[in-house]
Amino acid sequence: MRLKRKGHHEWLPFELPNGTICLFLLPFLVTLVAGQQVLRGKPPEFGKDDLPPKTIDVFEGQTVSLKCSSSNADRVAWISPVGRTSPLGELSFIASRNDSTDFRCLAANDFGTTTHVTRINVHCEFFLQTLQNLSQA
Repeated sequence: MRLKRKGHHEWLPFELPNGTICLFLLPFLVTLVAGQQVLRGKPPEFGKDDLPPKTIDVFEGQTVSLKCSSSNADRVAWISPVGRTSPLGELSFIASRNDSTDFRCLAANDFGTTTHVTRINVHCEFFLQTLQNLSQA
């Protein structure tokens, strides 16, 4: 018995005792195990080492690097409401005050989508400068 791949599905040929061949169309991530038992796939899962912390504090001008992965995801991407996106599971940028927001890692496969949120807090340094009184100069 062989699986034949076509697009995002697998064709499983099966021969009946009378010689008739049947084809079963199976979703892309279906797994066959011994005894012809079919196990369906699961939505992506994140391991504890696959994600950044839930909160990251940085100063304006520092580099932020976010990495996210899942062993059973076809697609992994970072998105944020400020327009920073990366379809590759890794996102790096120089932090500005507008980046203080939630960044979402989305991992997807044919069985669902899983999300992880990391909050970026960008702290700004303020400098006070004493101005010279020009009228007394």
